Amino acid sequence: MKKIILLFVLFSCITCNNSTKQEYFYANGNIQERRIYYKKDTSTYSVTKYYLNGQISEKGFIKDGYKEGIWEYWYSDGEIRWSEKFSKGIYQKPVNTIPVVAILKDTLHVGEKAYLRVKSKNSFKNFAIGCTNGIIKLADNKDLYDFMVIPEHKGILKLYLFSMDEEINENTITQTFMVY
Repeated sequence: MKKIILLFVLFSCITCNNSTKQEYFYANGNIQERRIYYKKDTSTYSVTKYYLNGQISEKGFIKDGYKEGIWEYWYSDGEIRWSEKFSKGIYQKPVNTIPVVAILKDTLHVGEKAYLRVKSKNSFKNFAIGCTNGIIKLADNKDLYDFMVIPEHKGILKLYLFSMDEEINENTITQTFMVY
C-alpha cells in the first residue's frame, strides 16, 4: 500500500510540474541518455548522457532547441573534463581559462606512449598542443584521454598548449617533464 501511495505522489509531482522524463538505454541495460522535458515542450529539456560503463559523459540544458547555460563533460572514469557556457546555442568564450595538461604516467621513457588530459574549468575550444623532444598524436581512447605523447630522446620534454584565438604569448601554457 505504501508503494502505491509513493508512486502516486511521485506521478502527481511530475505531472504538477508538467515535466516528463525520457530515457534511452544501451544493449547491456545501462542508461545511455536521460531527458527531462518541461511544460510539455519538446524543445526545452535537461539532458544527461552516459558512457557504456554508467559514468556521466555530458550534462546540460536545451532551451528552444539550443544549448543553453553551463554544459559539463567528463572522462569515462568520472573525472571532469571541462565545462562550457552557451547562450541560445552560441558558445560563450570563457574568461581567465587556465587549462592544465596532465600526463597520466609517473615517469616518461623514450619510445613509450604517455597519455595526456587537457583539463580546464572552462573549455579551451580552439587550442593547439605541441612539444619539444617528442611526437604528439590524438589518443586512441578518446573517452579517457585527449592526446598521447611519445618521447624521442632522454632529457627534457616541454609541452606547449595555447589558444588558436590568440597569438602565442605569455599566456601560452608550458609544462616541462623529464624523459628517462
